[in-house]
Amino acid sequence: MTASNYFVPSQLVISNIVSAVGSSPLTIVITVQVGNYRPGDRVRFFIPKQRGMQQLNGVIGEVFVALVAPFGNAVIFLIDSSSFDRFIPGPVNPKQDKFLAQLIPVGEDALTLVQATHNNNNIIPEIYGAKPSPL
Repeated sequence: MTASNYFVPSQLVISNIVSAVGSSPLTIVITVQVGNYRPGDRVRFFIPKQRGMQQLNGVIGEVFVALVAPFGNAVIFLIDSSSFDRFIPGPVNPKQDKFLAQLIPVGEDALTLVQATHNNNNIIPEIYGAKPSPL
């Protein structure tokens, strides 16, 4: 059994964050890579101090909308960031910058999965052997 048989979303490098404006609670995160996130996926924000917006660092947010658009890749969250400090964009190449802001997957709404019954032990499935038995 290989890891490809399991739902394992990847981390995404953040190039910019557009804060909520006015009464809108939407926070838009622009990413470098095309993501494989879907509505209901939960991610943890990792924002180094050098990038500002520390109010979002460590927060776990649920993906509201994930899209690929002509201007870049975006993930939208229902987080009111209107009073947060500004995000400071910087280099997004790990060779140039050790302070990459990232979205790191931590969970999901099981109803969004195609194979929800196979989503146990998805980080290193090879060490668990056969697929987990249902309870």
